[in-house]
Amino acid sequence: MNIGQIRFNIGRSRSIDYRYSDRLVPVMKYGEQVIQNTNTIVSVAKKLGVPIIVTEQYPKGLGKTVSDVSNNVEGALTFEKTTFSGCTSEVTSALKD
Repeated sequence: MNIGQIRFNIGRSRSIDYRYSDRLVPVMKYGEQVIQNTNTIVSVAKKLGVPIIVTEQYPKGLGKTVSDVSNNVEGALTFEKTTFSGCTSEVTSALKD
């Protein structure tokens, strides 16, 4: 498929960002790059009006989302989770809206 042929439907799109906790990012091999890329995706989503959903993996134990990302997603739907999958019932419900 040619990139010029891709159609983007903002009304049916969501940006989901997850697993960037205070404890995880420092030990990630490319943590800084991941944060930069995430912020690029968040910035594009905001400019296009795409809703952003954030999941946090066990924030009580692993920490909240790193401030480099959380500062950029203020006001986004944010869900805590204790399962590996980001597709919790709350996220699934939010995706239907």
